[in-house]
Amino acid sequence: MAAELKVATAQSQRKDAAELNELIDEATAVWQQAANSCDGLERERAERKLQDARKAGARAVRTPAAAMPAEFVAGSTRFIGRFAADAGGATYSGSGKVVWANGDVYEGTLVNNLRHGRGRFTWASGQRYEGDWVQGVPVGQGRMQFANGNVFEGTFQDGLPNGAGRMQYASGDAYSGEVQRGAPHGRGTFEWLGGQRFEGEWRSGEAQGSGKMRFSNGNSYEGPMQDGKPHGSGRMVFISGDVYTGGFVAGFPEGGGTFVWANGDQYTGPWKAGQKDGPGGLMTWKNGDRWEGSYRSDAQAEGKLIRAKRP
Repeated sequence: MAAELKVATAQSQRKDAAELNELIDEATAVWQQAANSCDGLERERAERKLQDARKAGARAVRTPAAAMPAEFVAGSTRFIGRFAADAGGATYSGSGKVVWANGDVYEGTLVNNLRHGRGRFTWASGQRYEGDWVQGVPVGQGRMQFANGNVFEGTFQDGLPNGAGRMQYASGDAYSGEVQRGAPHGRGTFEWLGGQRFEGEWRSGEAQGSGKMRFSNGNSYEGPMQDGKPHGSGRMVFISGDVYTGGFVAGFPEGGGTFVWANGDQYTGPWKAGQKDGPGGLMTWKNGDRWEGSYRSDAQAEGKLIRAKRP
C-alpha cells in the first residue's frame, strides 16, 4: 500500500509540474507577443511581465526520468554538469555544458534538449550569444557577438536583434535605438567612425523620415530623409555660416528655397540639383542691389539688375 501511494504521489507531482510548465510557457508566449506589439508604458509593463515569466520558467521543476552522470555522451554530443534524462530517455534537461561534434558549445540551462532560460552559446564560427533563451532560440535580453565582429546588446526575437538596443560595428560605427531583424528600424542614433551622426527615423537600415544629420565636414541638416539623404523640405547649415532653407531631392537643393550667405547676400527662387535654376529668382546682395529674373545652371540668364538707392 505504501509503495502504491509513493508511485501515485510521484505521478501526481509529475502531472502538476507538467501543467505548471505548460502554463509558464503559454504566459511567456503571450507577454512576448504583447511586448512586440505595444508601445510606451504598455510595452514596459509587458516586458516586466515577460521577465517574470522567464524567471518562473527557469525555476520551474521539469521532472526527469533519471539523473545522469556528471559527464556523459549521447550520440556525438557531450554533456557536462547536472543533467537528467527526460521521460522516454530521448532528451535531457538540467544545467551545465553541452559540446556538439561540430564545435558548437552551450553553457546554461537545457530543457528537453532545448536551450531555455539563461545561457551562453558559442558557434564554431566564432559567433557568441549570452542571454535569454526560449525553446532553443535567443528571445529576450542578451548580447550577440557576430562572426564579422559586430556586437549587439539589447532585445532579441526569433534569434535576431529586434527591439531596443545598441549595435557596435566592427568598422567603428555605432547605432543606438530600435532595430528590426538586425537593422536600424524606428527611432535611433547612428554615429559613423568619421564623425557623421544622424538622429531620427530609420527604416530597414536606411535613414528614412524626419531627423537631424551632422556631416563629417561640419555641415548640419534638419528635416526629412529618404534613402539616407536629405529629401523634402528642410534646413542645411554649412560650416561656413551659410544657410539654405527649402526643398531637397537626393541630398541637393531642389524646388523652391532660400540661400543666405554668411556675408549677408541672399537668393530666393527655384533650384535644380543644387544649383540656382529656373524663372522667378531673386538675388539680393548685402549692399542692396538685386537681380530679378531667371537662372540656368547657377548663372544669371534673362532678367534685370536693380541698383539700390545710395545717398
